[in-house]
Amino acid sequence: MHAIQQARIDFPFTYIIAVASLQNHERLGKLGAHKTFDYKSSSLVRDVQNLGRDIRKGLDCHSEGGSTVLAAECMVPGENATVDGTYGERRVIRTLPPGMMSGTLPAGVRASEWILSYTALGKVCSPSSIISRQISNNRKLQPFWFLFKYYPAVLSDYKTASTYLKNLTGLLMDGKVVPVKHRLMPGGLANISQGFDEMRSGRVRGEKLVYKIGPT
Repeated sequence: MHAIQQARIDFPFTYIIAVASLQNHERLGKLGAHKTFDYKSSSLVRDVQNLGRDIRKGLDCHSEGGSTVLAAECMVPGENATVDGTYGERRVIRTLPPGMMSGTLPAGVRASEWILSYTALGKVCSPSSIISRQISNNRKLQPFWFLFKYYPAVLSDYKTASTYLKNLTGLLMDGKVVPVKHRLMPGGLANISQGFDEMRSGRVRGEKLVYKIGPT
């Protein structure tokens, strides 16, 4: 949901297509999506292709199972699409490492890039530290540990995130950005297992679960 709002703000003339659960379509339309599709639909790829759009960029916010391949298939031009070869390659950016992707991408679509908020949270560390010496591109930024591997913090991501966060207060006050809805869970952290159970059973959709820390 944040991605759609940011795309609307940064690229106001871009046609935004969202693939999501049917129950979230109305909300995504209000946030800026021009067209929404149900990810469970058996005709999803054909329906997106029938728009006749020359889709070059996609963001897979799920990035699990075959979601990236499905997004890539939607980007393959349909028979009625007007293709402009000057726009460059077709890319799907993931939110998890490409090595975790399942399935085979269609020809002409690349999914080797991925983004994760942790890359913008690197901390300055001592130049003499062992970890710092192991990083050739970001010697002053401490890497983060994710899925049994060190990933370097990215200075450009840090700068981009810093600029965005500085502007975020104004965007919220002006109503140009709307937070994801949240649900306050009862019982505080002592009852956090309930939230995990709801997530595992698929009952948490388009919302964040929030817990109070301390006496409830």
